[in-house]
Amino acid sequence: MFEITWLDRLDIERIHAELSGRPENEAAPALALLLRRMAGLLQGDEEIELTDLAAALGEAILRDRPFASGNRAVSLVACETFLVLNGLDLLPLSDEELAATWLALEAGDLTAFELAGILRGERPELVEDAIAAHAHRLPAGMGGDDGER
Repeated sequence: MFEITWLDRLDIERIHAELSGRPENEAAPALALLLRRMAGLLQGDEEIELTDLAAALGEAILRDRPFASGNRAVSLVACETFLVLNGLDLLPLSDEELAATWLALEAGDLTAFELAGILRGERPELVEDAIAAHAHRLPAGMGGDDGER
C-alpha cells in the first residue's frame, strides 16, 4: 500500500475560508465525521486508488454539505488538492468540463465511482453527458453558489 497524504478538517476549512472569504466554524463536526468515513474506505480488502479516494472526498462534501454555502467549490478544490498532495496531476478537464462534472455529481447524475473514472481519464463520455445535461447552468456553475443550497 502507498503512503497517503490526507486533507484534515483544518485543511478543508482553510479551503472554504479562502474561497468564501470567511471562516465557518459550525462545519467542524460534520467535517470530522466525513473525514472519519473517508479513512474507513481503506479498511476493505479491495484495491483502492488515489482517484477513488479523491472522488469519494468530492462526493462526500457535496452530499454532506458541511458549509452553509460554497460546498461545490470546496468539493472541487479539495479533490484537486488531495490529488496534487499525493503526486497526481491536476484534473485533465477544462473549466467548462469541471463545472459540468461537479454539477452532475451534485445532482446525483454521477457517482463517486464514475467520477474516479473521469479523474483517471477513462470516461470522457460521462463528461460529455454532464455538459449536455447541465449546459444551461454554465459558466456560473463553479463561479458562485447560484442555485446551491
